[in-house]
Amino acid sequence: MKKNLSKVFIGAAMFLLAACGNDDETPNNGIDNLPSAVSSAFKKQFPDATNIKWAEKDNYFVASFDLKAKSRAEAANTPKNEAWYTQEGKCNLSELELSPAELEAGYAKIFAAWKATTYFADGYTIDDIDLLQRTENTDDRIVKIEVEKGELERSLYFTLEGKLVKDVPGDDDSDDNMPCPQEIVSYIEKNYKGAVIVDFEKEEEKGIVTYEVEILTQMGTIGIEKELIFDKDYQFMIATIDFEDDMLAQLISKFLTPDQIEKIAQLTGESDPEEWEIEMVENKDGFITIYVEDKDEKLIEVMKLDANFQPVKA
Repeated sequence: MKKNLSKVFIGAAMFLLAACGNDDETPNNGIDNLPSAVSSAFKKQFPDATNIKWAEKDNYFVASFDLKAKSRAEAANTPKNEAWYTQEGKCNLSELELSPAELEAGYAKIFAAWKATTYFADGYTIDDIDLLQRTENTDDRIVKIEVEKGELERSLYFTLEGKLVKDVPGDDDSDDNMPCPQEIVSYIEKNYKGAVIVDFEKEEEKGIVTYEVEILTQMGTIGIEKELIFDKDYQFMIATIDFEDDMLAQLISKFLTPDQIEKIAQLTGESDPEEWEIEMVENKDGFITIYVEDKDEKLIEVMKLDANFQPVKA
């Protein structure tokens, strides 16, 4: 009996030693051809990572990992966090999971903004929280909070300042976190310095592929939202611009004459500019065309602005 027990203990010890030999800290766990640039970038960005697993997806090297786990017992079977790297070691998406307690303690403005939403008042509860970052700019971070109430679900996107910038129904298939291709990231970093990438999506319709990127940027002293459209080769095509209603009304009234405002009021059936449905489209040369939706829901061109946001004379 003692001999059998000894074998059991020896076998258990060997199992534990084998498990320790396959340590979580192995830098290329799960992949044999991990580039040194990727390994170095990951270690620099997440020096406290544990339970690291690597995989290749869509030409990216993807690390799944945990943070702050103090022991093997605390590490999840499936790592909670992900980071997507190009072969050159550029991180085009990191997705870090936050708990409600971590959100409240570390992102108080966002936590307060969430509690101020109608969803919180209506009894929605938090299902998941992700801290998203798509460039090396540490200010380029968005917190995505997935909330639910019974079968109802929403995904809410907040800036670090607590501004709700996107609200997506839970059944929207496009609401998946995807890395933004480096060609597009480079374009944004060059043309919109300091911009925050809110979301990135790949669209395909009738065999035509386009990429859509939502960013927060500045136009002079005014904070605006833009949706940039790129073709399949990552070449910029157009951008749509979104202002707060009151700010848009101020800009329109600044640039339009009383006669033009009266004409738009007749087209729309609305005398209050804040009630107008306005669309602003920017071309690759920086020129902006402003459209208004008339009573028949047709877009009518109102005016053009140059790259400095000044009216272009006809």
